[in-house]
Amino acid sequence: MTINQRISTNFISIFVVFALIIVLFTVRYEKSIATDQLASQLATYTQLLQKGYDVAQFADTSLYINKFDNNGNVLYNNKAGMDSLPDILNQKEIRKAHKYGSGTALRHSTVNKQLYFFYATKVKDGY
Repeated sequence: MTINQRISTNFISIFVVFALIIVLFTVRYEKSIATDQLASQLATYTQLLQKGYDVAQFADTSLYINKFDNNGNVLYNNKAGMDSLPDILNQKEIRKAHKYGSGTALRHSTVNKQLYFFYATKVKDGY
């Protein structure tokens, strides 16, 4: 391999590495922005629910909204068939909410195995 070929190969390798780093940071940043925006919207919904607004008034009807007491018992849900959820107090977003006041997690649902964004807020009588 000539010196020019080695220089070209090294330059291309360095360029590819930097391009991959830029792509990875961009994807992570965009995911962070989307997560923050969604969490902010859900925090607003949580405040409205605490003030007594009805879920039916929300524009996003695809939301699953549940309220749990401090023992993990379901006090309210807006979807039929979700009267009990397994081990809710050990979920990542609930643990974060217990520690910091609110928490988020991107995970598969234990109920239907679909990927969801979960948001939890600690309120005086539960989550």
